[in-house]
Amino acid sequence: MHLDYVLLDGILNENCKHVLLKLYLPFMTKQLHQAFCIALIAISVYSCKNSESNTDFNLTEFELEEGLSIQCVAKEPLVVAPVSLVFDEEGVAWTIEMKSYMSDIDGLGENAPICRIKKLYDNNGDGVYDEYTIFLDSLVLPRSVLPVYGGVLVAIPPSLWFYDKNGKNSQLVDSTYAVGGNAEHQANSLLKGIDNWIYSAKSSKRYKKKGDTWIIDDTRFRGQWGIDQDDFGRLYYNHNGIVMTSEVFAPNIISIHSYALYPSLDKIIPDIQNNDRVYPLTMNGGLNRAYQEGTLDTLGRLINCTSCCGVSVLGSGQLGSQYNGNIFIAETAGNLVKRLVIKDQKNGQQNVINDYTEKEFLRSKSEIFRPVFTTTGIDGNLYIVDMRKGVIQHVTYLTNHLRNHIIKNKLDTINNQGRIYKVFNKQNKPSLVKLNNLSDENLVDLLNSDNKSVRILAQWKIINDNMSHLSKSLSNLFMSTKNDYTKFHVLHTLEGLSINDTTIIKNACNSTNPHLRRLGIQLAFQSNVFDIIDQKRLDTLDQYVYASALAGQITINENLKSSTLSNKFVNKISTDTVLSAVFAGKIFEYDDKQKIKEILSIITNKNSILSKYLKNGPNKTTQNTISINHLNLAEKEMFYSGEYNYKKHCAGCHNLDGKGVPTLAPSLVNSKIVLNQEKSILIRTVLYGIEVKVGQTAKYGASMTGLVDNEEINNGSIASILTYIRNNWGNKNTAISTEEVSRVRKNGQ
Repeated sequence: MHLDYVLLDGILNENCKHVLLKLYLPFMTKQLHQAFCIALIAISVYSCKNSESNTDFNLTEFELEEGLSIQCVAKEPLVVAPVSLVFDEEGVAWTIEMKSYMSDIDGLGENAPICRIKKLYDNNGDGVYDEYTIFLDSLVLPRSVLPVYGGVLVAIPPSLWFYDKNGKNSQLVDSTYAVGGNAEHQANSLLKGIDNWIYSAKSSKRYKKKGDTWIIDDTRFRGQWGIDQDDFGRLYYNHNGIVMTSEVFAPNIISIHSYALYPSLDKIIPDIQNNDRVYPLTMNGGLNRAYQEGTLDTLGRLINCTSCCGVSVLGSGQLGSQYNGNIFIAETAGNLVKRLVIKDQKNGQQNVINDYTEKEFLRSKSEIFRPVFTTTGIDGNLYIVDMRKGVIQHVTYLTNHLRNHIIKNKLDTINNQGRIYKVFNKQNKPSLVKLNNLSDENLVDLLNSDNKSVRILAQWKIINDNMSHLSKSLSNLFMSTKNDYTKFHVLHTLEGLSINDTTIIKNACNSTNPHLRRLGIQLAFQSNVFDIIDQKRLDTLDQYVYASALAGQITINENLKSSTLSNKFVNKISTDTVLSAVFAGKIFEYDDKQKIKEILSIITNKNSILSKYLKNGPNKTTQNTISINHLNLAEKEMFYSGEYNYKKHCAGCHNLDGKGVPTLAPSLVNSKIVLNQEKSILIRTVLYGIEVKVGQTAKYGASMTGLVDNEEINNGSIASILTYIRNNWGNKNTAISTEEVSRVRKNGQ
């Protein structure tokens, strides 16, 4: 009986299992019992394929935005512990099963090769997946999968691989894609960018394939789990405690050196009131820091987000025009999916609107609803990936409070489940597009689709298949369409095909849409046709478009002195702090000393801001004393995490500048304890403190209390703090890992 029950578990709902176990099985003969179970399995599988009610058996747990519906389109055993979802050109859904993640409360067996990548099929077209095939099996914690370039990119730490479409042969793309860290803190969520680059969350790299060669380029470090883009290529991401972040500019337009020259340039989506405020449906006792004052409201619900991930920009009006371009965020611990409305301003910057009070877009009363990923489907609907686990917090950061809650409620026994949901509008009938059987002209027409996912698939296919013969059709579409996002795709498609159409580039330069203006100016310089740009027109444009378009493109112009536009531009911006930082930062990115001299020679005002920037360089211009270039990517992330923890737990005594407070706490700057090569000395000091013994004089007034029994902080947090203080304020040293802290704690004082 037990074997059959295990087989049935995950297929039958709880009521069916109760009836089966309590009322029927105890009274059956062995033969009848076997026959009955086989019949039930057959009925269940048939129902799973053909009955909407079977997949929707537990949807009463949800409260959803009025006017919309939710449907379970895949569940266990079809999917188990899914963490991502991406669609290919044929509408097939690809997902990763991270089965070994927190399979018990101690995270044992995490590196067991039991994870896999699946392809899900909807054979009868009813919108519910009824079959799967395994693309890759026996994997250790894969992070991401992306069908692209006629093959499949697969992230299996620490490397990024490119497999053929059958999963047989592979090519190493990057051996250091996801180095160090744990499942919560490694690169993930590969994304096809509108600019023809592939981006990732938790990564400072982007990728592109040229022929048989993979190009790896530096980009800004973004997010934690999940990343997406809007209609004009701006990237959106988040961190567990930050509901959403985005930049004003498209990626790699502004140099990181510009941020060093003028930190205020590092502008992200403006803060909104209560943007991190959430409203769960039920009490949230099972939070990592539920014991901490200010975590829960008077009803026992989470106040601010604590485990945000899986951000997506809905790229379709399928749910209704009011949802198109909205941001959706999975809040795993709060058991909800949050929605934010983004409104573009005339200058191209974003305005965020949070419409919710005492409700959310989607929330569940089930503690094991674990949304970890959201995305726009090829049918235009919103898809939500539910890992469906009892234990979702990684053991590295598990507090004693949460551990006790898990044990008490037997959450560690809930494994091997998983759901994928579709949110849709019954009034709008979806259409599923399959690209491989379309004519060339129909493929071009898809760039005019109101579904961003379809447009991106079409753009990448045209470029990958090198359809240069479609240049005229693409140009005609640009001139005929009323959709600015279509024009944006056409420009990047032609760029990907290495085709310069000066007519449409000039048209874009003069567009009323700031994103098209920026891209048009950028392409004009890349194509060496900058003479088509109307200087008088540019002079009337907003600062950010002007800066982001011209920065860098002018710096690679070999005939800078002979260009009237370049001369006027350089002198025009030389007294503007923002534009000078953008321009100079891009120049330093190219590291061309001759170019710097050339630009300095044409600046009329030798005391201008731009002159100072170019003479001093980004490192000398700022007061930045952070030194982390020697750290690897995972250690850098540890450093940035440590900044938050330091400000929360340590700055009250040691101050934000690390110089301490007289009579209260010593300086950490150039401290012998902080910089000691024997790391255990510093770790032991933080864990167990410094006690002032009887008869001794306390230099700083009191003993330092150790953190060993502090429930608000764990080994990972301590490691991040120590990494932060060892590499800030002029300090420069090696990082300290969670394992090193754990070892010292285990050995005791």
